[in-house]
Amino acid sequence: MMRRHPFVRLALAAALVAVAGAAFTSCFSGGLVVPVAVFAAVVATVLSAFMTGVRRLSVWAVLVASIVVSLVVVAVAIRSPWPAEVGRALVHGPRRLLTSGVPADTDRSLLAVPALLTFLVGVFTAECTQRLRNGVAGLCGPLVLLLVGFAFGTAEDPDHVAVAVAFAALALLATVADPVAATSAVGGGAATRARRRNVVSAVPLVLVLTLAATAVAPNLPGADARERFTLRRIIEPEVRAQALDNPLDLLAPYLSNPKASEVLTVRVAGWAAPPELRLATLEDYDGETFSSSATFVPAGRRLPRVKATPGTEAVMVTQDVTVESLESAFLPALDRPVEVEAPSGSLLVDRATGALLSTAGRLPTHYTVRSSVAERSPLITDEAGRDAAARAALQLPDELAEEFEDLAKRILPDGTAPSVAANDLATVLRDKYKVTAAGQPVTTGLTLQHLRCFLIDPKCRMQGTREQFAAAYVLLARLRDLPARLVVGFRPRRVAAANTWVVDTHDITAWAEVRFAGAGWVSYDPVPADASAAPVPEVTEGKEKKPVQPPPPGGGDGDGKDPDSRRSVSETGSDTGASARLVGWLVLPLVAVLALVAPAGLRALRRRRRRESPSPRRRVAGAWAEAVDRLGEVGYRSYRAAALSDVLSAARATAGGERVAPLASLADRAGRAGFARRDPPESEAEEAWRELGAFEKGLRTSLSRRDRLRRYFVVRSAAVAR
Repeated sequence: MMRRHPFVRLALAAALVAVAGAAFTSCFSGGLVVPVAVFAAVVATVLSAFMTGVRRLSVWAVLVASIVVSLVVVAVAIRSPWPAEVGRALVHGPRRLLTSGVPADTDRSLLAVPALLTFLVGVFTAECTQRLRNGVAGLCGPLVLLLVGFAFGTAEDPDHVAVAVAFAALALLATVADPVAATSAVGGGAATRARRRNVVSAVPLVLVLTLAATAVAPNLPGADARERFTLRRIIEPEVRAQALDNPLDLLAPYLSNPKASEVLTVRVAGWAAPPELRLATLEDYDGETFSSSATFVPAGRRLPRVKATPGTEAVMVTQDVTVESLESAFLPALDRPVEVEAPSGSLLVDRATGALLSTAGRLPTHYTVRSSVAERSPLITDEAGRDAAARAALQLPDELAEEFEDLAKRILPDGTAPSVAANDLATVLRDKYKVTAAGQPVTTGLTLQHLRCFLIDPKCRMQGTREQFAAAYVLLARLRDLPARLVVGFRPRRVAAANTWVVDTHDITAWAEVRFAGAGWVSYDPVPADASAAPVPEVTEGKEKKPVQPPPPGGGDGDGKDPDSRRSVSETGSDTGASARLVGWLVLPLVAVLALVAPAGLRALRRRRRRESPSPRRRVAGAWAEAVDRLGEVGYRSYRAAALSDVLSAARATAGGERVAPLASLADRAGRAGFARRDPPESEAEEAWRELGAFEKGLRTSLSRRDRLRRYFVVRSAAVAR
């Protein structure tokens, strides 16, 4: 049936490629990338069927036409007819896709990557289906496309079970429906049926093994320690830092006004307790103020996740936030955000902390966040964290007075367990120090002088602001070798309706987090419980608005205000160009070598498969198929059902009568073997391959050097399905 209707095999190949292209749902939403994958697969298959099945063109002609048509397919996918835009999409698309948030639906130019790969794989698969006797070889291309599509996603993507199952089903169907893979061109009907029965009988076993592997793999020893491989892990992200006011600067103006004003409303689903909405985490302390070391990358709907802390159970909590007058570029959200819905292309995310940042410098009026929140506190060990994040949270400013260290030792004596020390430090600050009451002047600031006045100097009466409590906790904890950082956020107190909280300016606060081995970051609040009174700031000493992060490569607004920003941008462009040139110098020679080696390699694999067949009948048929292929390489094309005499006549016209004598003997031998009731003896197969060698030697002598060179790059079968 398949020999009479080759379009069935081509249709299966197109469907297989389209499903493999749908693996790019790891980067795009299905409604955007699936139509592109289907379009590219269909166009590729139709082009190959026309050029190879109808026009009978060479591989090189198909290659040139495919390159031209691929540009058209990309232009349609990105909806741009301009060659310059198509070129930019192809050159910069892979890196931009790997450094963009997912799903990357806001920029259609990124669709150039799945469109181009799907089209090229579609052409490759269709060509293998038509040119190779074993059409199953064409499954390699779609399989690679499937894996590449998944690799372009993030390590936090859900398993694309539907795409993988659909691909496996179509691949199995293509294998079962391909009789040519089970037999050679001569005879073999019973072998075809036997091969089909074997494949079909293996289906239940494959399904059982697949389900077992899916169930067992996540529970294997060390599975939690392994991270799914993605191409994003080997590509440096496009860091986008923004020169913003430190979120700590919000506390003084918000708390200075005795009258609270509403800043936002949040409706929470899946969480009954008052939400703890964090703005940002601040790790760096230089003796003047705390700042963030966050590096931001473009955020899509799905956000980077972290591994769950052992001993905790996380629940998904949805927060619908309506912003009234919050003067910040940070988006308040429960820790840890895993999904966000906001205006397209307007957000950045810090992969380490999950902090969300608006690229516009102000918050959207409405956004929705889904966070993975631990239902209960983690099991705290008596070992402080010692990883890279913990080491960064142990840094101390230069020229630190010994008074601070003496105070830390008095509060936390040597030998105190880390978990006990973290809790005792918060208790001491809450019990012995007070938040400055409303109406009393207070000098705000987090310099070492301010913290010394708050903690040690009697003239400050052991009173301070909320941020000074948190900053003092972090400083003293680090002095006792506890990795700590400062967090700024909101803790709302007023309920507007069921599961709806009103956040006002007096809800802003700061607290500390300590990192423990195995438990991660654990929150400690050193601020006294009666800290609702708002102090009146008198003066801000030693304060200056600092960027949350100095503009790194990729940052800066290009307005001439910051020469370092402009230099970073130029250096980044230079590095990107150098990387592209390096990749080009590595890839182009590799492609050239593959182009030179591939024809000989493909012919050798095909010849070896034919000659090492376990059946002497198939080995004789394989020798005849090799002879017909040699004729095909010099321009002769025949049908699989062509008579042996027609092939011999064409061979005499091509190579001459004397050189065809071994082929005539091989034709007789192949005819006898194909119609005999029993397999011929082994000697018949050996003699057939000896006659093939004699024919090939004579054919080579009849060709000029130019014809032999051209023949080298032709890898096809002369037999084409009618």
